[in-house]
Amino acid sequence: MCFLFGLSGGVCFFCLVVVVGFFVCVFWGLFFGLCLLFALVFLVCLVVVVEWVSVVYRGVIARKGAALFGNTFFVDGNTYISVTLFLILVTLKVGEEKMHIPDGYLTLYVIIPTFIITIIFWGISVKKTKLTDQQVPIMGLLTALFFAAMMMNYPIIFGTTAHLLGGATIGLILGPFAGTISMTIILVLQALLFGDGGITALGANVLNMGVIGIFVPCIIFLAANKVFKLKTLTSIFVTIFISAFVGDLFAAVSAGVELGFSQPVFQYGLSVAVPAMAINHSIIGVAEGIVTVIIIGTLLKLRPDVIEKSPILGKLGMFQKKEQVMEK
Repeated sequence: MCFLFGLSGGVCFFCLVVVVGFFVCVFWGLFFGLCLLFALVFLVCLVVVVEWVSVVYRGVIARKGAALFGNTFFVDGNTYISVTLFLILVTLKVGEEKMHIPDGYLTLYVIIPTFIITIIFWGISVKKTKLTDQQVPIMGLLTALFFAAMMMNYPIIFGTTAHLLGGATIGLILGPFAGTISMTIILVLQALLFGDGGITALGANVLNMGVIGIFVPCIIFLAANKVFKLKTLTSIFVTIFISAFVGDLFAAVSAGVELGFSQPVFQYGLSVAVPAMAINHSIIGVAEGIVTVIIIGTLLKLRPDVIEKSPILGKLGMFQKKEQVMEK
């Protein structure tokens, strides 16, 4: 198949590889850097397969590709292209659709309340954020990592797309308040530099991804840890996965509600917008959960000192017992 490709997609993918590769090599060595490379190659191949299935079903991208490239690679709406060139083009893919809510999609009745709520959370987060010297570079790395990851749009079903959020990873490691600041930085830069997300919709986008997408996973994890006293790695990882999945789903549903309440400015109502967002992000939510488990699980194994300083993960029983022993 052949899609819409461009330089910015390649830059985003390159940035993702560089940032994550640097992060892994610095903290865990060359071996894990090579493992990361193989994981990214596998991810690209997975994207190829999923996009192929989606496009064959709808034929949307094939028609766009034919209009852009001509009929050189196209036969009856299907594209025949060498596997090598195909994989190269996939890494340069540009999601022309904007991933965050743009200007002109929300009414004032939605814009004003979302800004008010977001500003309140900004104020609280700035006041309550307290990072150690060790957490500051981690915050920078996670912000850069998910800035690049969120710029990549992945095909889901019926020609639609979604993207990783990273809220659970950032929130569980840094805490909800620092996580909100980190996600705000990401969304502001994406809006100003890439036009991804509108200025008037910034309050809604931050509310969805920087507040709901951050606080919901943290609340779920803290509640589960308090009730079930998480001790085994399996229980911890399952809870992390569920927290990330639900957080991603709630953020998407929130965006659907905002868009649905913005009729007639937005074309579709709640009955269409909410299910569409929920279905797509329940699929990408699985990937969100897996990515969150991998990142936190790797840190837990190789750099437990980083996790121990977390306002959320640091409350695990394994760290609380360690503190009690040190006090004695």
